[in-house]
Amino acid sequence: MSESKEPKEAALTEEAVSAYLLKNTKFCRQWFVKNGTKQIFDQWLTKGSDIGNDNRPSLVRSETDLSDKYVSHHSALLASSKFQELLLQRHQNVKQNKAKLKQLEEKELIMELIRDVASELDINILCHKILINVSLLTNSDRGSLFLAEGPKDNRVLVAKLFDVTTNSTVEEVIIPEGKAIRIPFGVGIAGHVAHTSETVNIKDAYEDPRFNQEIDMKTGYKTHSILCLPIRNYEGEVIGVAQIINKQIGTHEFTDHDEKIFRTYLTFCGIGIQNAQLFDMSVREYKRNRLLLQLAKGIFEEQTDLDVLIRKIMVESIGLLKCERCCVYLVDIATSKEQEVTFSKCFELLEDNPSELIRPSNVLRNKSYNGLIAKHVALKEEVRK
Repeated sequence: MSESKEPKEAALTEEAVSAYLLKNTKFCRQWFVKNGTKQIFDQWLTKGSDIGNDNRPSLVRSETDLSDKYVSHHSALLASSKFQELLLQRHQNVKQNKAKLKQLEEKELIMELIRDVASELDINILCHKILINVSLLTNSDRGSLFLAEGPKDNRVLVAKLFDVTTNSTVEEVIIPEGKAIRIPFGVGIAGHVAHTSETVNIKDAYEDPRFNQEIDMKTGYKTHSILCLPIRNYEGEVIGVAQIINKQIGTHEFTDHDEKIFRTYLTFCGIGIQNAQLFDMSVREYKRNRLLLQLAKGIFEEQTDLDVLIRKIMVESIGLLKCERCCVYLVDIATSKEQEVTFSKCFELLEDNPSELIRPSNVLRNKSYNGLIAKHVALKEEVRK
């Protein structure tokens, strides 16, 4: 008798797996939530779009390291709601394991917390993680983080996150850009640290004249001790300040050992913050260039209707500059003289009503405050802010 042959299994191809995952998105999400590891996410964020390419550097050294393909891939990846859900779960897992982390030896704990922030490219999540991890290392009650901005002769600290506790979320503590707290270098405790690069360890906040008591009066919170350190990049330049408040054990004062461990951790965090800032800058530049290309394309496509062309330019400009209003003035070549400019047409567009193109009257376009500024720019050919 001839033996019966078992049917051969169909070959499993990449195309077949891809088709299945696209068709079963719920299963795909559940599988990654259940089986996704920190190493997988870190590899996605640091190895580029080609997961198998191990030759790509893991740290972003400069803006030029980020090609359009790299930035496009990662900006889309970071914006993905599914991926954000995975990152959130990963972050929640760290918070849920606080008790386990505290049981580790100090060196092991530091290394674990360094790995937690090493490949984070979202600046808000990164700063939040840094403050939570510092709280675990020093047993502090809460903390704040400031990033340096502005030219070298007029540097200021901008509060990125304020009053972060181990139980707070990013959404609860992040400060909107329009309400950001700005502190000049040299002003207050954080400003002093940024200006001098010194460590400030205050045992009793109310005895230090640099401490602003108004914040405690507004919030009802009592500040006792403060430990504030500069954050430096790999070149040693101060790029921010981290501040923790109220040690929760012992005498409630921060020790020399707290300073040492805080400083050690911030050494690695400074490099991570600079990488995240460079990545964010590159993503913004990519988006800006894409908008400019769309604007150029719209201009070349529309050559017959002036109103339609102007409206396209203004809509793209509002999106690019994130402004509330845009005005375009057209110089009347026939009537304009060497020291006098008149406008033949003026167009105005509001962000909240982009479909309606406003045309101010002759008096408004030539005599209004905006019109006078436009005339100065046309005559002097210079930028006015």
